[in-house]
Amino acid sequence: MWLSIIYRSAYLMAAYRPRCPILAVTRDLEVARQMQLYRGLLPVHFHQSRSDDWTEDMDTRIYYAIDKGWERHVGVICHCSVFIALMMNVFF
Repeated sequence: MWLSIIYRSAYLMAAYRPRCPILAVTRDLEVARQMQLYRGLLPVHFHQSRSDDWTEDMDTRIYYAIDKGWERHVGVICHCSVFIALMMNVFF
């Protein structure tokens, strides 16, 4: 699973076509639509508001992506799946 604020990183990772699916979490609906054009990249639109605590916000996004991967993409996430969460944090 891939979590990123800068979505170019998710696009670059998808270019190498890894064997595992890449779940990219975004709050921007337009970015989620653009991510559908990349092979192996599964966009997850996260529509909840930002939390003031960064770690709580990241945990919420990770659990949301896992729940959506379990529901929507049957076969992507199973009970024995291993997750790798890669994040880039940029403070503006």
